[in-house]
Amino acid sequence: MGKRSLVPFSELVEEMIEVLMPEAEELGCVNELQHIRQIVMNGTSAEQQVWVFRRALHSGATQEEAFKQVVDMLAHDTADNLG
Repeated sequence: MGKRSLVPFSELVEEMIEVLMPEAEELGCVNELQHIRQIVMNGTSAEQQVWVFRRALHSGATQEEAFKQVVDMLAHDTADNLG
């Protein structure tokens, strides 16, 4: 296993998913394992929060308004994941 050379992270993710899939199927967490693709494409939640905060500041928001936009994003994402 392993190519022993530099490869794009997305390729490593696919290899990791392939290796871990039997265990994920046994444990009933295939969706959770496959979610790593979304993280690679969209960044982590922390990265998204920083991006929302900076975008808000760049658009003229105060720090307090920017923080509120981050909280709104988190609330929205949480509600989406619950429903």
